[in-house]
Amino acid sequence: LFRSNEDIHWFSVTNATLLVLFLTAVVAFMVTLTLRKDIARYNTDADADDFREETGWKLVSKDVFRPPPHGWLLAALAGSGAQLLFMSVTVIVIAYLGFFSPHQRGKLFTALLLSFVLLGSVSGYVTARLLKSWGTPSWKAIFAAGS
Repeated sequence: LFRSNEDIHWFSVTNATLLVLFLTAVVAFMVTLTLRKDIARYNTDADADDFREETGWKLVSKDVFRPPPHGWLLAALAGSGAQLLFMSVTVIVIAYLGFFSPHQRGKLFTALLLSFVLLGSVSGYVTARLLKSWGTPSWKAIFAAGS
């Protein structure tokens, strides 16, 4: 299980990571550029010709920015997903640093359970921010969905 002479190909790992980051940046740049051009064009065209049929981004803009019908459920699920994501990353980082031994099997489960409990605040924060951005007026509803 434990190899003292690790043979890691750091160049390949670095190369793959940089390639993924570069391609992500290219796609993000292209999407941002396209959306900026579309929104600017639609804003200038809307004043000049109000009777023209709407196409493209303008058709879905009202649907994209309206709050969902069951926002509390979506916010609670997104908060739980954020909690699980942060829990996974935390335990993987701790394992990568070498705090877990294959001989002590209970440490991994204890770390999972402890990080799940401690990162419950992440779930509450994400849920509250989503509900607040969707205009939920009652703090009691936000608190109930976060719990």
